[in-house]
Amino acid sequence: MLLRRGRRVWGRGAPIVAFVALLASTGTQPGLALHAALPVGRPLATSGTPCVSWHAVSGPTGGLRALSAASPTDVWAVGTAAKANGSGYGKAVIAHWDGRTWRGVASPSLPGHDDSLESVAALSATDAWAVGTTLWPGSTQSLLQPLIEHWNGQTWRRVAIPDAARGYFLLAVAGSSPTNVWAVGMVPGGTGTLILHWDGRRWRVVPGAALGQYGGSLTAVTALASDDAWASGRALGRALIEHWDGQRWQVSAGPTLPGDVSHLDGVTALSRTDVWAVGGSGTDPYPDAETALILHWDGHMWSVVPGPDSQESLFSVAALSARDVWASGGSTLEHWDGRRWSTVPAPAGSSGALVATGPHELWSLGAQFQRYTGRLCAATRAAVRTIALPGVGVQPTGMFPTRDAPGALAISSAPGRAVVRDQSGAVWVLDTTRGRVVRQTPLDASGPLTVDGPGRRVFVPSTRGGGSVLVLDATTGRVTGAFPASASPAAVAFDVPSGHLVVAGAYDVRVLDTASGRTVAIVPLTHATALALDSVHGRVVVLSYGGQSGLGTLSVLDTRSGAVVTTLKESGWPLAIAAGAGRVYVATADSTTTMRVSVWDLATGARSRTVTLGRISSGDVSALLADPTSGQVFIASSFGLQVLDAITGALRTLETRSPTAMAFDPRRGRLYTAYINSTNQYGSPVSPGSVAIFDAPTGARVAMVTVGSGPDAIAVDAASGKALVLVQRGVDMLDALPGSPPAR
Repeated sequence: MLLRRGRRVWGRGAPIVAFVALLASTGTQPGLALHAALPVGRPLATSGTPCVSWHAVSGPTGGLRALSAASPTDVWAVGTAAKANGSGYGKAVIAHWDGRTWRGVASPSLPGHDDSLESVAALSATDAWAVGTTLWPGSTQSLLQPLIEHWNGQTWRRVAIPDAARGYFLLAVAGSSPTNVWAVGMVPGGTGTLILHWDGRRWRVVPGAALGQYGGSLTAVTALASDDAWASGRALGRALIEHWDGQRWQVSAGPTLPGDVSHLDGVTALSRTDVWAVGGSGTDPYPDAETALILHWDGHMWSVVPGPDSQESLFSVAALSARDVWASGGSTLEHWDGRRWSTVPAPAGSSGALVATGPHELWSLGAQFQRYTGRLCAATRAAVRTIALPGVGVQPTGMFPTRDAPGALAISSAPGRAVVRDQSGAVWVLDTTRGRVVRQTPLDASGPLTVDGPGRRVFVPSTRGGGSVLVLDATTGRVTGAFPASASPAAVAFDVPSGHLVVAGAYDVRVLDTASGRTVAIVPLTHATALALDSVHGRVVVLSYGGQSGLGTLSVLDTRSGAVVTTLKESGWPLAIAAGAGRVYVATADSTTTMRVSVWDLATGARSRTVTLGRISSGDVSALLADPTSGQVFIASSFGLQVLDAITGALRTLETRSPTAMAFDPRRGRLYTAYINSTNQYGSPVSPGSVAIFDAPTGARVAMVTVGSGPDAIAVDAASGKALVLVQRGVDMLDALPGSPPAR
C-alpha cells in the first residue's frame, strides 16, 4: 500500500496474461492476412469513453505532488524531495512551466530544517502561494509549524505565520484575489483544524466551525470571492464540508453518505451554484476498502452524484466548465460531461494532482508531468455487442473475487464463427452473427490458438496424451484430428506456404506437416516459450531458455525443413520477439535494467540497429507486434505504447500507458490496443475497459471505444474490419468504424 498525503493509493495485482491468435477471413493471399494479437501483461489501469490523449512532458517531477496555474504558460508544481537516508521530511521542491519547458525553481530553505510543500495557488505571474510544514532541528511532530512561501514574480520567500498556528500542518491553499487567500490544515492526528487567511498584509488565524472535542481535519479549500469559500476534510470519521460566507465558517449540511466512514480530499468551484467535492467512503470493519465519493453543490444543497463503480477514493478535482470536470484517485480518472461521470484513460497508468489551465487544457502530476488538450482527438463511437460465456468471468467470493477470463481467440473464415479457449481448458465455438454459443468442449487446452490459411481449422495446444495439438473444425467445433507434441506446448505457428505447423514445447520444437500428419523435424530446443513467424521468407524464430547461459536463445528455423539456419546473439535477457518484412525484432533487458529493441535481418542474420527504450528499476517489454509490410514494430512496455521504424531507427511514443493486448490490421493500416481502466485493492478490474484504434502510418489515434471490464486480448477480422475483444464475462464484438479506410 502506497501513501499519498495521508490518502491510500492502492497498488496493482499480478499481471494477467492472455494469448490470442487471429484466423484471417480473406480468400486472397491468406499468408499476408494472418496476423496475431499478441498477449501483453496488465498495465497500470486506465481507459474510458472520451477520446483522451495525454502526452508526457519531461520535467523535474521527483517528489512533486500539487499543481496550480495562473495561465496556460504559468503553471506551478510543489512537493518534497526525500532525504537519501529516508529520515525526516526532506526539502521542499518547486517547478515551473513557462509554456515551453518545466524547470526547477529554488525554494527558500532554512539551514538544518526539514520542510514539505503540500499545495500551491497561482493567482498571477507575480502572485503565487505555497503551503506545507517545517520541522525544526531535533524536534518531534509536536513542534511542527506551518510553512508558507510567496512568489513575487522574481523569487520565492518565506512569510511569517501567526504564533497560534504553530504545531499544525498546512495541507491546502487557494485564493480569489491578492487580498483573499485561504490556507487550511490540521493538528497532527487530525484532532483539530487550522484555517488561515491573507488579507493582503498579513496572515491571521480564523476560527473554523465548531466540531466538538474530537475536532477534525481540513485537506482542501477553494475560494470564489471574499464572501464565498469552501473547505473539505473529515471529522468523527465522516466527510466534512465547511463554508465561509464573509463572516464565519460553518459546517454545510450534506446528504446521507454511503458507508460508515468517509472523507473529502478535493474541492473546486466554478460558481456559487456549481461546486464539486471528491473523496472516498467505506464500511466498517474494512474502512480501507473504499469507493469513490462525489458530491455536488447546486447553490441550495449538496447531493451525492453517482459515478462509475470505482474501487478507489478520489483526491483531486479540476473543472474546465460545467460540462467538463475531472477527478483523479491514483489509478482512477473520472470525467463529468454535464450529465454523468465516466472512467477515462488515466495518464501513464496513474493520475495524480490535476489542474485546469484553459478551456481545453489540463495537467496531471503523477509519476511524470502529463498534459491533455481536448483538441487532440474526438471520440468515435462503434457498435459493441457482447456474447456472454456462461461460467466465465468474475465470480464474487467475498472481498477476494476469483477471475477466470478467456485465454485465447480465433476468428474463422467460416461464416460468423469465432473460437475461444478459456482458462479451464475448454474451447468455445461462437456464432458471431447471431451472438450465441454454438458449442463448448472440454479439451484440456493449454496455450494459444493458431489457424490454417483458409481459416477452416483451428490448432489447439493441449496437455492430452502428454502433449498434443488438437485439430478443431471452426464451423462445428468438433475435433477432427491430433498431432503429437512435446509436453506443455507453449506456442504454435502455422506457415501457410508450406502447410507446416511449428510447435514449441518444454523439451523440443517440432515442425509438423498438417497435410500428411508426419513429423518433419524435432529440434532439441528446450523450454521454448515464444515463436515469431515470417511466412514470406519461410523462417520462424524460436525463443528458448534451455541453454547454459540462462539468458535465452534465439534460433532461426527453416519452416520447410525445420533446420536451424542461424542463432541470434543478444547480450541481454530476451523479453519479447516479433518478425515481419524479412526482419526480426528482439526486446531485451540487461543487468542495468536498460531495455532495448534490436532489429535483425533474416536473410543475412546480421543486426541492423539497436534502439534504447530507457532504463527503469522495475519494468518490462510486454510484447512486440510487427507490421508485415511497412517495417514498423509496435512496442508495449513500461514506457507505454511506442512504434519503431526499422529503416530509420525513429522511435515514437503513441501512448504513455501500456496496453493489455495489441492487434494489427495490415489491410487497413490500423493498430488496435486494449486497456484495463482500473483495479480495486485486490487487483481485479472494476470498471469498463477500452480499445484505442490508431492509424499506423501517422500514429494518430482515430477512435476510443468502451468495452467490458478487464479486456485481455483482441483480434481483427481482416475482411470486414470488425474486432473481437476478450473481456471478463465473454467476447465483445466491435463493428467496423464509420469511415474506415478501404483494405489496401
